[in-house]
Amino acid sequence: MSTNVQDDKPITVRRPLSQRARGLIYMVLLVGVPVTGVIAAMVTSKPAPVNIAVADVYAGHQAYYRGQFQLALQIFERHALAGNAEAAERAGMMLLVGQTLYGEQVPSNPERAAVFLAEAAQAGRAGAQTALNLLGSAD
Repeated sequence: MSTNVQDDKPITVRRPLSQRARGLIYMVLLVGVPVTGVIAAMVTSKPAPVNIAVADVYAGHQAYYRGQFQLALQIFERHALAGNAEAAERAGMMLLVGQTLYGEQVPSNPERAAVFLAEAAQAGRAGAQTALNLLGSAD
């Protein structure tokens, strides 16, 4: 703690919380994780294991929200082919809408979209089931 030269009052310097600390606070306040588990997580020096497939699908979401639709579609398709239902749903929706929403980056391909959406719907993804119903009623 340092002091202010002008009026000799203590100044508290606050550092922004790390992402890990914010996550732990979120778990305690909103999710209700027991405090002992949070303390144990803070004390351990090993980071939590990361599910690579989820992290890579997250990279697809990041590309999407940056407007890199072609890259996002490539990431989603790759993971859809590996069996990720969320990625299949995202790829199917993007291919279904195509250039109407994504311009030249993503050409519309309803046949390919239906394949991805069917895979996602079979895994229980509600959005994919709805889109397939709409595709079926459009025939």
